[in-house]
Amino acid sequence: MARGEHIFVRCSTAGIPFQHHGIDMGDETVIHLAPTQGARVAIHDESGAFVVRREPLEIFRRGQAISVVKHAGGLPADQVVVNAEKLLG
Repeated sequence: MARGEHIFVRCSTAGIPFQHHGIDMGDETVIHLAPTQGARVAIHDESGAFVVRREPLEIFRRGQAISVVKHAGGLPADQVVVNAEKLLG
């Protein structure tokens, strides 16, 4: 994996499989959408109970294998990182 890459892990909640995506920041952290304190993951949620945050890679992956999404003609890694950082909070 490399800085600015789009990554994901396979997860499940209540027996329903899904993929959790984030941006590798190149320093063992990931920026991703996550539930706020005490919020539960839902398939469809408009409660505002989620926030974009930066967390250690190990918390993001929760023991799961990490896969990389390749985007043909995507933005340069530095631009991806800047865009992700703008979404924090």
